[in-house]
Amino acid sequence: MIVITIQGQEKGGKHVTALNGRIVQEENEENSIITQILKAIETINVQDELYTTLDNGQLFCAIKHPELDIYGRKRIALILLDNNESEENIKATCDVMGLSYKRFLEFKEEFKEEFKEEFKAQSNNGKMCNNAIYIGIGIVVIIALGIYFALKGEK
Repeated sequence: MIVITIQGQEKGGKHVTALNGRIVQEENEENSIITQILKAIETINVQDELYTTLDNGQLFCAIKHPELDIYGRKRIALILLDNNESEENIKATCDVMGLSYKRFLEFKEEFKEEFKEEFKAQSNNGKMCNNAIYIGIGIVVIIALGIYFALKGEK
């Protein structure tokens, strides 16, 4: 499943929403989808473009739409999709919303690179933590042996 919503260009800002490659026409369905997106990202402050994995495993992406609103402002499309969503469905949904599928893919790759770097940094921190634990254990063992031999020598 992939859903995209974006504020409309006209005054009043009625959203345009798409679900799995089609524009949602029915108002109740659209409201339900918008609520679903907003609920999924309630802890995220969307001010600019971003791509992230949510706690529930879904992916969230915010991309600037190429068409401005009537006041000349950039509109941000909110995209919520399943992690295993087909590229075909993603492309169809981006296309129907006037978003660049190519830009979406570029953004996705940027995210993957950032994630790899973050994972690498966390992995290195984990290695340093493991080394500190081993050193600590070594010190405790040396102290324990020292105490043992000191007490043994007193007899």
